[in-house]
Amino acid sequence: EKYQRRLMLRNWQRLMDLSLRAGNKATPTHIIWPEAATGFPVARAPGALEQIALFTARGQTLMTGSDRIEETDSGLTFYNSLYLFGPGHVPPVVYDKFHLVPFGEYVPFADILNRIGITKLTAGGGFSSGDKPHVLKVSGAPLMTPLICYEVIFPHAVTDPDAPRPGWLVNITDDSWFGPWAGP
Repeated sequence: EKYQRRLMLRNWQRLMDLSLRAGNKATPTHIIWPEAATGFPVARAPGALEQIALFTARGQTLMTGSDRIEETDSGLTFYNSLYLFGPGHVPPVVYDKFHLVPFGEYVPFADILNRIGITKLTAGGGFSSGDKPHVLKVSGAPLMTPLICYEVIFPHAVTDPDAPRPGWLVNITDDSWFGPWAGP
């Protein structure tokens, strides 16, 4: 349902309602939504960014997965990303997934496989890779390293050896794009 255009607004409103609702004891300081939570590129949706500002105005931090689109001279480049929206209306920090799922998020040996008619094997795909693991400063929390889905299976490569050691890892994942198949 997440990717059905007619349901995107409903799904977005559900995320907002659940996140803005005060808990039984206190308003959460940090909110984490899954990979591709928005179903659309959040940075290209001014209305969504205005609503996210409701969190930052209350001093909250929101981490969410969303596709990211970068315009270059050669066209559009797509990334599977995590956005970190912190208090104070500062621009979000963005982390781009760097261990992509073969045949799901990209096609290995694409030039060769394209010649025999294989362009992709899933409904998704076509993402570019980020550069490496990152350590992010999160307001009111220890340093954090984000991971997106499949990246967590590479324990030797979940942190940057040249960066400070994170105090916690945040892994966002969404296996719904596999549909009814055994991918997860």
